[in-house]
Amino acid sequence: MAHDSPAPGKSCNNCTNCLLIDEGWSNYTVENTAVHCVLNQHPLTPYDNWYGHDWRSGFADYCAHFTEGEAMTLDVDHKGLHLLTPVALRFLEQDAA
Repeated sequence: MAHDSPAPGKSCNNCTNCLLIDEGWSNYTVENTAVHCVLNQHPLTPYDNWYGHDWRSGFADYCAHFTEGEAMTLDVDHKGLHLLTPVALRFLEQDAA
């Protein structure tokens, strides 16, 4: 099942190179949260975070670029855009192109 919890260990959700982007019509109607690696190191991104329980988040155990810390977040309305790192902003620019 795609939503099985990852095995105990590292999680992409606890990586500073992770960008969690809410998707939906507005901040009041969030349909899902997409997981992105701003370094493009995760072969299966983007994927739905599904309440933080997805087996694909366990890729962090094998990622040489895993950096423990808080993942970056971006709401549907992009109100937190100014809080993202320059690397994350470049990722979003490339993703939009």
